[in-house]
This record gives sequence, C-alpha cells and structure tokens, in this order.
Amino acid sequence: MYFVGEENLQIKKERLFLFQIFNSRTMKMIKLFAVATMLLSCIGMNAQNTVYVQWNPIDAKTSESSTSFNGFSAGYSKSFNLSSSIPFFIEIGGGVQYMWKKTTVEIEQGVTPQQVDAKIDMLSVKIPLNIGYAFHVPNTSITFLPFAGLVLRGNILGQFKVGDEKVNLFDEKEMQQLDNAVWQRIQFGWQTGLNIEFDRFLVGVSYGEDISKVAEDTKLRLKTVSVTAGFRF
Repeated sequence: MYFVGEENLQIKKERLFLFQIFNSRTMKMIKLFAVATMLLSCIGMNAQNTVYVQWNPIDAKTSESSTSFNGFSAGYSKSFNLSSSIPFFIEIGGGVQYMWKKTTVEIEQGVTPQQVDAKIDMLSVKIPLNIGYAFHVPNTSITFLPFAGLVLRGNILGQFKVGDEKVNLFDEKEMQQLDNAVWQRIQFGWQTGLNIEFDRFLVGVSYGEDISKVAEDTKLRLKTVSVTAGFRF
C-alpha cells in the first residue's frame, strides 16, 4: 500500500535497489524469450501450428484474501520436435487475454452510504514458452500432450471503474488516491497442463501462477486455470 507523505532516504535507497534488481531480472527474462523465439523461428522441420481460444477463471490471491476474475484468451502457438526418435517438443506462441470482475462497493455520499457498481478489467499480451512430450495412442488419432513452462505477460490496459470515475491501474498518482500500489506492466509466471489432440482438434486444461508480484509492496499474484479448445495444422 502507498501512503501520502515523505519517505526517508534509506527507504528510497532500498526501493531503488529492489527496482534495479527487478529490472535486471525482467530484461534477462525478456532476452530469454526473444532468443528462444528467434531460434525456433529458424527451425522449419516438423513444426506444427495451433490456433486456440481459452476460458480463464483467475484467482487474485494474497496471504490474507482473494478475489476471482473471469478471463478469456485467444492466440496462436507453434511447436517443434526436438528429436526424430524421442517425441519431446518445444512450443512458443502469443495470445491476448482479457480479464474482468464486476462488483459493488460502498461509498459515502452525504450522510447515507450507497452501493455503487464497480468493475476492474485488464487487457494483456502473453507469450508462453513450454516443453512437452507427445504420447500417441497406438491405432488411434489421439495424442496426449503434457507440458510445462514459463509465461511472459505484458499488461497493456487496466482500469478500476467506480460509477462514472475511472482509475488507471498503472498510474502511480491515480492509485495513490486509493491508497493502493501501482500494478506492474511486465509479469512472469509458470504453467503446467495437458492437451489432447484428436483429428487435428485440440482440447486441454492447465494451471499457472505468477512468479512476480502484480503490484509493488504487495503479495498479490494471479493464479490461472485455462480451459483450451483449438485446431492444429
């Protein structure tokens, strides 16, 4: 949480040090994803493409409380076999995710508190990088695809709307008015799941959690379940 007032020099130095560490780790992760993308784009052998949509129920959780969001994603991924004899594969892609929650909040207007409609929503771009194993069921068109990996998420737009007033989740001044921490633009997480392919159609389910915090000075992280339907070509 942010509090209005001056901070002492020691706190400022500590925050600067932590910010530098975060930026260093962020840049390393971004470089890792960029290098992986360039390497995989140079490989054309045994590549398979997938377009998909997802339903994403999301739990925003701290050690003290949690709240649930609705989510929806659409995207594209490409997988590459690592060996002609062992069915391990690497998969990378990109997608757009929209999450939202509608609720009511109590505000003071005059003497009597009133219930007002509120909504929080966020639009993000996510880049998953997975490693998996393809287990084909003999004499069928069914293939099981367990996987695990990392997810880079860039949060593009985010707002908290109460009545007719809107607050930008990434604007420090606006979030200070609510005594809340500003949200991060870049986040990293992990995920694991199982997809099943049959006759080029794909269904699956996965679970993932944020590694980095949603906001500074908080323990807030997103925990996401993804139910997937797609088509491979």
